[in-house]
Amino acid sequence: MAACPTAVVAQATTWEQFPRIWARRRGEVYAFLRGGGGAAQDGQNVMLYRDDVPNVEVGVQVAGPFRRARSRPLSTAGRMTGSKRQEMPFMLG
Repeated sequence: MAACPTAVVAQATTWEQFPRIWARRRGEVYAFLRGGGGAAQDGQNVMLYRDDVPNVEVGVQVAGPFRRARSRPLSTAGRMTGSKRQEMPFMLG
């Protein structure tokens, strides 16, 4: 599988908290893109589980690279990143 650029919010969480936070984190990515973040969605919503902590990345596939940004102030644990992944993320419809 070819690398795919993504705009994601990365966060360490717990499996108990994750179901309550993923939609908010994805919403931060959409707000960033709508606010002129320099990238356009070009694909699916993505969730990448990096380990069993879990350290997760929640966001969307984008058309290309963009400038990294900080997340909104309410997001104390997350950060907005631009990444290129080789791994196959779990994709939502």
